[in-house]
This record gives sequence, C-alpha cells and structure tokens, in this order.
Amino acid sequence: MKHKILFLFLLLISAVDPVFSQVEYSGSINLEGYYSNKDKLPFWFYSNQRGRVSEETNFDGWISGKMNYDFSKNSGLEIGGGILYQDAVKDEVFIDELYADFKYSWLEVIAGRKQKEELYDGLSATNENFAWSLNARPLPGIQIKSSEPIYFNKNKKLGFEFSWNEYLMGDDRYVKGTRLHYKSLYLLYNFKSDWSLKAGIKHFAQWEEIPQHGGHNQLVSLNI
Repeated sequence: MKHKILFLFLLLISAVDPVFSQVEYSGSINLEGYYSNKDKLPFWFYSNQRGRVSEETNFDGWISGKMNYDFSKNSGLEIGGGILYQDAVKDEVFIDELYADFKYSWLEVIAGRKQKEELYDGLSATNENFAWSLNARPLPGIQIKSSEPIYFNKNKKLGFEFSWNEYLMGDDRYVKGTRLHYKSLYLLYNFKSDWSLKAGIKHFAQWEEIPQHGGHNQLVSLNI
C-alpha cells in the first residue's frame, strides 16, 4: 500500500510544470424560497433540483466553493465542497458535495460526492441514465474515466471511451451497505470533422456483501 501511495505521489510531482502551475478559487452562496397554495409544491418545482428541493420545501440554501490547481497544460486538480440547508428535511443541514477531481491528459479520476453536469440542456428526464439523475444528491464513490476520446492512430478516425465507477448507496435502506457498480465502453468512428458514429455498452450492478453469501442485481444497456 505504501508503494502505491509513493508511486501516485511521484506521478503527481512529475506532472507539475512550475512555469504553468496556478491556483484559482471560487465560491457561491445560494438562497431560495418557495410558496404554494397547496400542501405540496408543484412537481416541476422540485424535480431535477439535485436533491436540494422536496415537495414540502419552503426555504433552502447552500454554500459551495472549489479550488483549481493546474499542474501543467495537461494535468490539474479540483477540490470542492458544499453544505446544504433545507427546512423540509429532518436533519436540515447535510453535505451537498465533497470531492477531488484529478485530470491527467485523457484520464480523469473523481473521488467523493460531486454534483453531475446537466446534459442535453435538461431535456433528459434521467440526465442520460438513472445513476446521474438530478432528482437526488450524487452518490459518494469513485469514478475513473476517459475525459476525451482515445484514438488508435494519429488521423483520429477510430477511437474509444471508457468509464469505471463504484458508489455507495447509503445505510437508510432495507439492505445496509448496498453499492452500485457501473462501467461503460464506447467505440467511435469519425467519418468527417462534423459527423461521427459512436456505439457502446453500459453495465449496472446493484450489490451488497452478506456473511456467507452475497447478492447482486444487474442491468445491461446497449447504446448507439
């Protein structure tokens, strides 16, 4: 384990360009109020709100901030976090996100709980798939993926993209310690600069470990 940590540290140091390296900070404070003449808010008020708004919310707010440190032109580290308050939730104050996002060339590793990017301008009800849905807070875990297509040759005609993910689903459920595994692999071919074909497979597995026996549910989807 010590050798692995040392290797990662040396890789991080070797990626640093002292001429290019720079640090940036940013943050925001958000406050929202809701009113309805009925007991619950209309559906579109609380749907796709990243778990920050529920049916009975009257007031919510969150504070978030992040730090970006660019080691070089091809590598960087982003560390972010945020705290959320909502009057309709029993605990009221909880973690909105807390993560570290490391990028090196075409590789990206995200550890922790990070809010997902909204895809297709919010037109997708599940934000591409149910694991990235914006109807709940993001799951804590680790994601290893390609941040851009990886090509087999210099003309950038044929390439692939991949993703490997492991997440925890929380203890407030029938089976405690349930986990979500997700991986994907896509092949893509660029016919022209503005026309390409991409096809791949996604695999989901919800699983848990129980003494003497285990269990899992799997879902496989094909995407073109």
